[in-house]
Amino acid sequence: MAKKASKKKSSADKPKKNKSYSDVILGLQKDFPVDQKIEWISSGSVLLDEIMGGGFPKGMFTEYHGIEGVGKSTFALQAGAHIARNNDIQVFYHDYEKAMNDNYIEATHAKDVVADGRLVWLRPTTFKDFEDIFDAVKDMDRPSFHIVDSIASITRSGCDTESVEDAVIGKDSLIQTRLVKKYKNVCAAKGITILWINQIRANIDFSPNPNKPTTKPAGGKAYSHALDVRVAFSRLRQIKEDYVVVGQIDGVQCIKNKFRISQHKYELPFLYGYGISMIKSLEQLMKEGSMYSGGQTNTINLPGKNKVQLKGKPALHEWIIEHRDEIVEALRNVGVLKYA
Repeated sequence: MAKKASKKKSSADKPKKNKSYSDVILGLQKDFPVDQKIEWISSGSVLLDEIMGGGFPKGMFTEYHGIEGVGKSTFALQAGAHIARNNDIQVFYHDYEKAMNDNYIEATHAKDVVADGRLVWLRPTTFKDFEDIFDAVKDMDRPSFHIVDSIASITRSGCDTESVEDAVIGKDSLIQTRLVKKYKNVCAAKGITILWINQIRANIDFSPNPNKPTTKPAGGKAYSHALDVRVAFSRLRQIKEDYVVVGQIDGVQCIKNKFRISQHKYELPFLYGYGISMIKSLEQLMKEGSMYSGGQTNTINLPGKNKVQLKGKPALHEWIIEHRDEIVEALRNVGVLKYA
């Protein structure tokens, strides 16, 4: 009896071997890598850096929002000047509010970086201006940092109506959605960092009580979702010297941070015509770390250092200036500063 020819099995007939769990995971991680390395750009203020979780995340969107006159533009200009002075980063200030002038620049110690072009002061008018500026600088051979003052003004300029009520509900949000969708991925890829300044205004919306419209920063859901860090500013009380009001204490809180847990509330000293007070910021942090107590005699007790007693605020402030780096290091060691 003739033998039947054996049919050779093809590779297609062979049962497929299931991949192991680890093989699947490693394959996915290779195909879809996650870059968790975030570079932080210091604002120049130890206290503000701590609030934001380390500074401005490079290539990301940060927002400062609060009522008018709370100091957002001043803090932003101070940060921009510090970044331009201490990094290989080109800074642009988009002055849509038309609020900056030569005196303001000099008072906030930004005159040198504006004069030599490290911080470029621009006065755009329309939303199209912003698009043209951004398209011109996005392919520069160095990273850039943009301060947009303010997001509310840039979107108002894109509306074809002078009615704020009409703009708030519809066109305002649509323009912001268009803006973040167009630039979010480009900024992340090219290391372009944007600080949006936003004002809290009464929005005309579907409030439960029509006589009391809600107050919140302007912007739609797509805009707020695209923000990586959001910092809220509020005015708490005045700062007086010899019965003269010289500044104010702002309440500051990071209400959103995609990269770090940073929900602590701080009091930020804002001196009119100057900005954030480094001396008063460190004084507050030293109190929080139980390193300083005031009164007729100021007592300073840094860990591992001899106790220092000083009479009067001028002597205290002079000591803080001279020992700034030691104070910051001590604050880090005891955990008061986690990110700055």
